[in-house]
Amino acid sequence: MLEWFRFARYTFTLVAEEQVTLPGYKGSLLRGGFGAVLRRICCANRKAVCHECMLRNSCVYSCVFESSPPEDAAKLSKYRDIPRPFVIEPPEEAKREYLPGDTLNFNIILIGEGLRTLSYFVFAIGELARTGLGKSRGRFQLEDVELKVNGMKRTIYSASDGILRTTDTAVEYKDVEAEAERLDSGYIKVFFKTPTRIRFNGDLAYGVEFHQLIRSLLHRISSLAYFHCGEDTELDFDDLIAQAETVTTKHKYLHWLDFSRYSSRKKQELKIGGFVGRMDYEGDLAPFLPLLILGEYLHVGTATTFGLGRYELE
Repeated sequence: MLEWFRFARYTFTLVAEEQVTLPGYKGSLLRGGFGAVLRRICCANRKAVCHECMLRNSCVYSCVFESSPPEDAAKLSKYRDIPRPFVIEPPEEAKREYLPGDTLNFNIILIGEGLRTLSYFVFAIGELARTGLGKSRGRFQLEDVELKVNGMKRTIYSASDGILRTTDTAVEYKDVEAEAERLDSGYIKVFFKTPTRIRFNGDLAYGVEFHQLIRSLLHRISSLAYFHCGEDTELDFDDLIAQAETVTTKHKYLHWLDFSRYSSRKKQELKIGGFVGRMDYEGDLAPFLPLLILGEYLHVGTATTFGLGRYELE
């Protein structure tokens, strides 16, 4: 199960070269800017819609940013979109004003085949920084990129020499299982750090029972494994969900948080949000700890490429 599931978290550091004002929540800014630059770099057929383009299976932009299931996919083939093989984690701070020399740090998690596109991410983020962020297009410089895996930190790119030092180092499922063995398997606190959007029976949930959280994680992780890691998890969903339904909610401290983002596709401001806060669960948690730890890295629910659905366990 999940033998081939691999991912890695990279920290990007940008340094402001001039005064610039950015939104408090920067997930939409980073995702939208990165996507626009990546398409400019990769797209050879601008007139085509990605899912109809004959080049889509070999185009990095299409595979990363407009992921869709292969025509011969045995699962989820009826869906146009599948989970993207990356997550953007914007800075937690809501700082808006940046002066020359100030730093902007954020994380990008690459999953499975997405790890092969690291050089495109580094180049595109560097171009985004150079051309400018925010409405005023304030210019930054990509100072460095740091790999963080299993407590190890390593600088893989530095502006001082402009060289990207690629590496095969990544977190594997066996590492997640080892981490799970160190956690309390009877009581857990889940701190939802960014707006979390989980649908249950078609509706957005305001907080989730434990089985709803596990359902969402199972769907996300199994889809990422199948489409981006080449692996069928063969998880017994029905049995895991039945076990999850025996776990009880002990405390719930939540509120709803909205923010607006501009959609270049729809040419309008869109409101997007979800619940943040804390939920405590009690029961036999041991079978679910690896899934919960994976979710800390991969996020849960929808709009994870914006940084939504980030949580931490205690």
